[in-house]
Amino acid sequence: MIMKIRSEFVVSFSAIFVSIATLFVYIYQARIMQKQQHTSVLPYVEWLYSNAGDEFLISVENKGIGPAFVKGLTMKLDDQPVGSNSALFKKLLGTSSFSFINSTVDGRVISPGEKIELVHVYDSAQANAIDSLLLWNNSPHKFSLEICYCSVYNDCWTTDGTHSKETVCR
Repeated sequence: MIMKIRSEFVVSFSAIFVSIATLFVYIYQARIMQKQQHTSVLPYVEWLYSNAGDEFLISVENKGIGPAFVKGLTMKLDDQPVGSNSALFKKLLGTSSFSFINSTVDGRVISPGEKIELVHVYDSAQANAIDSLLLWNNSPHKFSLEICYCSVYNDCWTTDGTHSKETVCR
């Protein structure tokens, strides 16, 4: 027995197929638009040090295209947490009784292109001592600074200076 396919069924099934295919195209397009929105406000935070001109400077900069909401900062010397720049200098030099500019980024919003000086030591003797004790390859100390930051969509990263990895900020 040969079944006769009526044209109404063919048209109905074709309309259902086209509708389902259109739904999947719209879902895919919505995902692409969501990724595009997240990318359009992507922050990229770096911290760098400088020892030019007999000064010592650690600065934090947002090189991304969106604001960076800094959720936390962890500074360590020899794998031990250090609470402040002053505490870092006391551990390194035995004193923090010299002039330096001190700032923080913890809890701040860093705009795209904004640069913040975390610490700036102008005294050349202290700057050279800090530089030689902290950042040279043959340094007797291991220094690390990690900054956890998020975008406006609460996508978060941790940077160790020039490398960022996706994470969850606490």
